[in-house]
Amino acid sequence: MIKDNLSESVIGLDNKLAAGLIYAQTIGNPALAEELPALGARELPDSPTQTLARAISSSPAAVDQSVLEASRAISPAGIVELVTFVALLQLLHGLSSFYPTTDIARPESA
Repeated sequence: MIKDNLSESVIGLDNKLAAGLIYAQTIGNPALAEELPALGARELPDSPTQTLARAISSSPAAVDQSVLEASRAISPAGIVELVTFVALLQLLHGLSSFYPTTDIARPESA
């Protein structure tokens, strides 16, 4: 699912993956936090997309005036893309809570 969401990007692949990394770290999901760097995720601390990612990664989201101001640098399509990607990761996090990925994705060798 993640791979299919990485083909084309309005905000850029680096920003999208960094937002995913922020989400994974915020929620404390070690599987996501390990897998995203394998796709090229790295932190981009001064990016407006990262400011928005930090704000929407917690529950409830913490979008205040400073986040709104920083987000003005992102196109509307870019905001939708970022929120959708984080929502996809939320879905995967929920699924992995019920079906641990370590048991399925990494079977023991015979």
